[in-house]
Amino acid sequence: MGVGSAFSSLAAARLPMRFTQRSRLVVFAAALFLLAPLMYVASSPLALGAVALATGLALGPVLIGSFAIAESVTPLAQISTVMSALSTAITVGVAAGSSIAGPVVDRSGAAHSLLLPGAAAALCLVAALVNVGVRRIRR
Repeated sequence: MGVGSAFSSLAAARLPMRFTQRSRLVVFAAALFLLAPLMYVASSPLALGAVALATGLALGPVLIGSFAIAESVTPLAQISTVMSALSTAITVGVAAGSSIAGPVVDRSGAAHSLLLPGAAAALCLVAALVNVGVRRIRR
């Protein structure tokens, strides 16, 4: 997932400007929503790796878009604070996901923990759609 995310984050700069950050956020969050559940049904370690790579390709633009949108709506004097908060939120989210996955693995086995990325992707898509909705209301 990390390799795909790194590659797509770098490649995101090559996307056309008419493909706005908000549009990218929704499109790639939807791709995450479609791809992440495939981790649960992957039939082999190789298939799981391929799905993780594909999911990472969708994750990079979501992260880039989130930071870019936050930067665009934040007053200049507060950008450092907002970027720090976003970075911290990523760390807290990973920690929360890990703290949930551990007990799931203990109680139900490793396979069931692979449902959690799909749940996280669903939350990501909802947040992206809310972001677009809030933007429309402000206009």
